[in-house]
Amino acid sequence: MSSTTPDQPRRPSGARTGRPPGRAGGARVPAPRRPEQPGRSRAPLPVAAGVAAAGAAVTSYLPVAVVLGLAQFSEDAGSLVGALRAGLAGWLLGHGVPLETTAGPLGLVPLTLCAFAFWRLSRAGVHASRAVGARGGRSPRQAATVALAVGIGYAVFGVLAALLVDSAGLRVSPVRSGLTLLLFGTLAALVGAARTTAVTRLLADRAPAVLRDGVRTGLVAALLLLAAGASAAGLAVATGGGDAADLIGAYRTGVAGQAGITLVSLAYAPNATVWSTAYLLGPGFAVGTGTAVRLSEVSVGSLPAVPLLA
Repeated sequence: MSSTTPDQPRRPSGARTGRPPGRAGGARVPAPRRPEQPGRSRAPLPVAAGVAAAGAAVTSYLPVAVVLGLAQFSEDAGSLVGALRAGLAGWLLGHGVPLETTAGPLGLVPLTLCAFAFWRLSRAGVHASRAVGARGGRSPRQAATVALAVGIGYAVFGVLAALLVDSAGLRVSPVRSGLTLLLFGTLAALVGAARTTAVTRLLADRAPAVLRDGVRTGLVAALLLLAAGASAAGLAVATGGGDAADLIGAYRTGVAGQAGITLVSLAYAPNATVWSTAYLLGPGFAVGTGTAVRLSEVSVGSLPAVPLLA
């Protein structure tokens, strides 16, 4: 029985239906992608690297300024200028720049800030590589050039920060600051630039399988050791939590100041993980002068009055 009706006359067998042959009735044909224009404008390397370095410097400095500002603003004490200078000093310390204070040298790097700054600089390497058109170029020279340009821009901010912080009560070497941030910024930006330019994939393809397996195994072993150290550090903090709470309460800083002091202690939490790992492995660790903690010896000298060391 025919399925046609008087209102729907039968179509001739050779009539065209308006659909391409070999396709389903409701399928849509995706529009072809437009090829990228070869003459697309690219940013000059100094501009791209400078903007990326400035973004990394600002985004890594602001959290430090907020935390140290909270710790300093205690019951109408401190000032905005002092908080900004303290933030710059903490920012430099997070990159490994030692500070000379009236109480003595300060060179203990907060690893939380260090890791955050490293990540922001690696993203700066990514953005700068894309801006200059080096994405996917698989050129180690391009990756190194972009990373060095970002490192130079970052070093300029380090020198400026050292000049602003340097005063009678706090001494910072601008030369040391510039060289340290140049090395730190170049290495961190190289990580992002190498990934963006596909240099990491090139190196992985050329590396022997034994080397790749060895690196992977070493990373897993290091993570397991750090996990054990973090567990030991957490247990130590839990057992000494009462002393830490009493120490925080001893600061007459108000709620904001106590929150800032707590955040400063949390910035050194990865340091405690590394110390605990070193203790479990045997060598132990030392903090300041006269303090050494290892399996065979525990001698504690004068320590900063911070909750983490309570």
